[in-house]
Amino acid sequence: MSFLLMTWNRKKPYLAEILLSKPLSGKVSNKEVIHYEISLGDSGISYEPGDSLGVVPVNDHNLIGAVLDRLDIAPSTIPSGYNSSIFELLETNFEILTPTNRLIKFINYNIVNKELNDAILSDDRNLLIKFK
Repeated sequence: MSFLLMTWNRKKPYLAEILLSKPLSGKVSNKEVIHYEISLGDSGISYEPGDSLGVVPVNDHNLIGAVLDRLDIAPSTIPSGYNSSIFELLETNFEILTPTNRLIKFINYNIVNKELNDAILSDDRNLLIKFK
């Protein structure tokens, strides 16, 4: 019987799927600590305590689309100095995300926006999501 042994390394990473993402830090914490569970599938990898894991995030396509729409830029646009489209760059080369509460509070403190302040002070998270 023969089988193929795959060697996963930095140059040839195994792309695992995140099965679970659960915040561990509290609302008032200065750090964001998250517990992740990943699927190693048929990789043959066994993860032991002390092993390292490299995370290469891929940004959400809906978020990329929203950024490009807001900036009124075509996804196929190749920015000066780059060899990839803006969509590809935003997908894997740049970190884009929904702003953290800490950033939102910082912005509100510096611009003093009553609607934003009301949304921050409310227990209703949907107010912040809907805020424009």
